Amino acid sequence: MQAHIVGRTVDEADGVTYYTISITLNGEEWRVRRRYTNFVDLDRRLALDRSLSRLALPKKDFLGFFNRLDSGNFHIQRQAELQKYLQHLLRQASGPAAAGNRAIARFTEVGQRVTLAATGADALQDKSSQLLSALLQTLGIPQMQATQQQARREELRRTEDEERCCLSGVFESKYGVAPAFFEGSFLEAWATARSKNRLLLLFLYSPQGGESGAASHPLCDALCQALGGEALKACVQKYFVLWGGDAERWLVPVQLFQLLRSPTLPSLLVLKPLSVYDVPGVGEASAGVPVEFPVGSAWVLLGGWDCASSGTSEGSLTAFLAEYGEQALQEAQLREQELIFQREYAEEGRILREQQDLELEESLQKDIERAEALEGEKRAAEEEAQRAEREAAERASLAVRRVAAATLLLAADSSSADAPTPSSGEGVAAAESCRLQLRLPGGQRAERSFAADEQLEAVYHWADCCGELSGLRSASSGRFEVPEKFQLATTYPRAPLLDRSRTLRDLQLLPNAILALNAEDDDDV
Repeated sequence: MQAHIVGRTVDEADGVTYYTISITLNGEEWRVRRRYTNFVDLDRRLALDRSLSRLALPKKDFLGFFNRLDSGNFHIQRQAELQKYLQHLLRQASGPAAAGNRAIARFTEVGQRVTLAATGADALQDKSSQLLSALLQTLGIPQMQATQQQARREELRRTEDEERCCLSGVFESKYGVAPAFFEGSFLEAWATARSKNRLLLLFLYSPQGGESGAASHPLCDALCQALGGEALKACVQKYFVLWGGDAERWLVPVQLFQLLRSPTLPSLLVLKPLSVYDVPGVGEASAGVPVEFPVGSAWVLLGGWDCASSGTSEGSLTAFLAEYGEQALQEAQLREQELIFQREYAEEGRILREQQDLELEESLQKDIERAEALEGEKRAAEEEAQRAEREAAERASLAVRRVAAATLLLAADSSSADAPTPSSGEGVAAAESCRLQLRLPGGQRAERSFAADEQLEAVYHWADCCGELSGLRSASSGRFEVPEKFQLATTYPRAPLLDRSRTLRDLQLLPNAILALNAEDDDDV
């Protein structure tokens, strides 16, 4: 035997999660629906049997919080643990041995089945016969007796199939009125009542009467007349699904009569449809314990009307049934309110989770933005440090270059001073020289003589290192700073000197002139 949980659904009527389990045995496959409490019941029965070792079941969600909100993938984890529990059991009792274990057989072979290997009516009957034979062998019933019982069952089933379609017509022809019987099987009537939130009204009768629990024939006639009354029919249509049957000649009514241990016939019984998973275990239906019968339907006996002691008055019957109907209606309304509350609670939980997720996402986004801002500030600081380092290196390189240029100029001036000249001047004849005075932005002044035909480039070269040259010439006067980038201009008229290839003569700076050194920004270059 193999069992696999292939899905899960939530019953809208009671809000309970059900697991669909695919069962395979001897090449045949069917499905059952089980809830968590059914696994607990199976585990309890196996604990009493002590024939198989068991894994621990997942913990019960007592408050239903995790189930409703599916917190932490609650459903997925629970389904995986339940699947592991089943596999562990079936590995110990494989094949027919597992089916022979009563607890496992009850768990896997009852419930709503979907036969996949055989879908015809004959195949279903063969399956039922095989299961019945296996059960009889397990219980030790002799084969001959089992064969007789099986033949009796087939006769009752055949009679029911042939006569059920004529039930309303027979009553109408005999009594002139026909109760609003549900036309279909007991399982279909149960499903209809459950889907419409109604009670199931069971009418068991015996047209022949007799000592086998049957009432006198007049009682049956009187009850049938009352059920055909307008007031009672209206009450039944409002609160119930009415299903009737011959409790002596039809299979399911006979079984229900025996199961309920009804003392008399006719019997009018009020049943409350349940989920097949609400059946806790084996119990007496007549004692008000939920039972599952036939396969796929579960119900509990709420009460019954004793025609022998209470009579067949239409008014009394109407009041009796209306009381149960109103009570069931109130319970249905309470269940609906509970489901609404659960849905609202789940919706609030969903909204809360969405808000928490949104807040978490916003917090993460802010963290990312802060990290990016810090990273940007770090990069900016690194770039600024690199820029400052480059500028410092450029300034150092400029200072070295200026010192070298000043040293060369000082050496050239010294050579010119030592050479004989026809007249005074800094190494240049007075008539052919140009005396330039340089005024810096900081108020410092520098003077030097140039040949008249020297280019303006030589003046720029001198101006660039005049600060270092001043320091080299006189420690007292000291060096001064010259802007890294500058521009020379005449003072009067004020005009910039830009063409460095022109001579001082061409620029009309002879015999002397005053030039202004103006600092130049990077943007002005």
